[in-house]
Amino acid sequence: MRNLFLAGSSLALLMSAGAVNAADLAPQAYTKAAPVPLFSWTGFYIGLNIGGASTDGDIRVVAQNLAVTDEHRFSDTFHKLGFVGGGQIGYNWQTGMAVLGLEADAAWTNLKSSSEALDSDPFCHGKGHARFSSTIDWLATVRGRAGIAATPALLLYVTGGLAVAGVNVTYQNPGAPPPVFNPAAPFVNTFSNRDTQFGWTAGFGAEYALGGNWSVKGEYLRLQFDNANLHVPFITQPFSNNPLQGTVRVSQDIDLFRFGVNYRL
Repeated sequence: MRNLFLAGSSLALLMSAGAVNAADLAPQAYTKAAPVPLFSWTGFYIGLNIGGASTDGDIRVVAQNLAVTDEHRFSDTFHKLGFVGGGQIGYNWQTGMAVLGLEADAAWTNLKSSSEALDSDPFCHGKGHARFSSTIDWLATVRGRAGIAATPALLLYVTGGLAVAGVNVTYQNPGAPPPVFNPAAPFVNTFSNRDTQFGWTAGFGAEYALGGNWSVKGEYLRLQFDNANLHVPFITQPFSNNPLQGTVRVSQDIDLFRFGVNYRL
């Protein structure tokens, strides 16, 4: 009887140990951490921008009398600096690290260039004081963008497309005729032409995503436009009995540097 009791106890202990070992060998269940979502550039956005611009170009004037051989010319170059500020709207589409997009923007600017002809107004047979000026009131572009997400939050891109500008070209002669003509009668002639000029633009930039839906960017653009022309008709002037007519032609390029902030919708 005693031997049977010892045998049964030993068997029970062995079975208990086997159950514990089996439990230790069973696969352990665990919960995998949810992946952190990556930043995406895809979607619509709107924003504001501000910066500076420089314009380089030249003013060329040709005045002539078609009835007789009488032609006068004037030319000058200029380099001016100014401010720009406006807004933009666009859409990005991202696949992998590549980001493609389309952006349109419009900006106000105070770029104004002028040249003075001291005692050499071509429309007055090389006499009198004249001023020729070109003012760019606004700029707008529609551009494609192609870039790469160097990091999930840093976008490097190149851009190019259509450029449009509102340009006003002015000719003014505020001088007075020589005393031998009529000292009491001031001689003033002013002509201007406000026009919309078209051209192209290309550049590059970088944009960095902040928290939430905000991002900041820096951008450089080169803009080139068609010539802006002002036709000056025959004008009554006291310097000669042969009045002249002609054209004031302004050609200029713009380098634009600006910073902006965007909000993704």
